[in-house]
Amino acid sequence: MNRLPEELTCHAVAGIVWVMCPVCKRGKLMKLNGETQAKALTLYCRKCRHESLVDIEPRGKDGHGFPRVKLVKTARNWAISGAVSGQNPAVEA
Repeated sequence: MNRLPEELTCHAVAGIVWVMCPVCKRGKLMKLNGETQAKALTLYCRKCRHESLVDIEPRGKDGHGFPRVKLVKTARNWAISGAVSGQNPAVEA
């Protein structure tokens, strides 16, 4: 079983930084700049259909380099909000 990384991979193409999917490593989830910040942001990969909950912090004091993207939680085929609250909306009672 593969372990997911604590920090997501960022990939630069022609000066644009993309956050890559932690599961399939192919999907470009979001475009970032050096000052991007977010807390508990949900990203969805259209290729493997995983949702990832992430925290994004700018890297370095001068704002240069890739932002740091920390993986909080990942899920497949059901809402992260249900995963966080402990309820799975895909399962009927």
